[in-house]
Amino acid sequence: MLERGGVPFSNANVSFLRNFHIALADTSPTSASQPFVSTDGVINARARVLGGGTCINAGFYTRANSELVNESYPWMEKQIVHQPKLAPW
Repeated sequence: MLERGGVPFSNANVSFLRNFHIALADTSPTSASQPFVSTDGVINARARVLGGGTCINAGFYTRANSELVNESYPWMEKQIVHQPKLAPW
């Protein structure tokens, strides 16, 4: 599968991480992203380059305080985990 558009790597907004935020906001004819509205009305951006959405996508994660995480496990287990009642075979 090929997506429409040109090769994105000459675009500084795609090639350099420090410009990532610009790539999503730039909707000019030479940008790597294109605005669209989904059928349910969600405003978003999609790739307009050869290679697809990986040129404008990123992942984010955070780590919780490990003490808080360790305290949360017993609470969660108490809330949702249960031991089934097993009958003899």
